[in-house]
Amino acid sequence: MYSILLVEDDQDLSAITHANLTHAGHSADEAFTCAQAEEFLSQKKYDMILLNVMLPDRSGDELCRSIRKSSDSLSSSSAVWKAVIPS
Repeated sequence: MYSILLVEDDQDLSAITHANLTHAGHSADEAFTCAQAEEFLSQKKYDMILLNVMLPDRSGDELCRSIRKSSDSLSSSSAVWKAVIPS
């Protein structure tokens, strides 16, 4: 089981992804903004972060750079995945 932070502002897509992750046996938290993601990251270490690039309060790229600078946010064997879904 992995601990995963899902950062996605589309609540329907987030709910579907969250359901699939938990059905597969993973622990998943949902954040809909960069600010919410940073709050989760200040409280817990994650094995993986699924990160949307286009978020309402800030770019997911900026959050990714911030996460990578902070070794406190991630477990020792973690991954950050960024995604852009074309319209």
